[in-house]
Amino acid sequence: MNGKQVAIAILVLGVGIAVGAMVFMVKAQPKAGAVVMTIALPGEATLRVRSELGGDRNFIEYRDRAYTWQGLIPPYAGLDGGTAVAANDKAIMVRVLRNGNEQIFSFARPHDSRLGTISLGPSTGAMRAAAKQLGGRVWTFGDTAYHLVPSGPNGVAMSAFNLQTGKAFWKVDLAPALFAKPPVAGPRGLTLHDGAREVVLAAATGLAGL
Repeated sequence: MNGKQVAIAILVLGVGIAVGAMVFMVKAQPKAGAVVMTIALPGEATLRVRSELGGDRNFIEYRDRAYTWQGLIPPYAGLDGGTAVAANDKAIMVRVLRNGNEQIFSFARPHDSRLGTISLGPSTGAMRAAAKQLGGRVWTFGDTAYHLVPSGPNGVAMSAFNLQTGKAFWKVDLAPALFAKPPVAGPRGLTLHDGAREVVLAAATGLAGL
């Protein structure tokens, strides 16, 4: 084999390796599966949660009149039917479970730019039990998202976040007596129930009042 033949053989081998790597990358790319649930968002938009084909993660699929985008996330925390998405006209917060931890994935609306990831702490038994009893992990009014978060190994708290900045501005530990009904977010703040009365966590401060 002369030098020209050797060069051609090396070139063919290189092309074959590159094509093989490309095929592997295409095969290895995660793909969205069936729609698990559809969540209505403010402004005539929807967020679909989809399974991952051959995996345990989820895809989220945003749709409105002008935009559609899709993103891969860790396992979605609302698969039990509880609320796990907060949104206004500028941003979306999605609660996920990642390596045993409770996290928030934030996205800008209407585009698919990621705003960041917020780690809330371990997904403890107390956290999961409270989320089930309260019917979710997050409640929204205006620019504020009220997130149920872990507090130590055996407790939970409520933390208020600005949806657009992702910044928390108060956190209040919750007594199990306040889990009688699902919370309701409104202009005054977050209303909780102890069975006999309503307790309102003030929107600006988190201070409890009747």
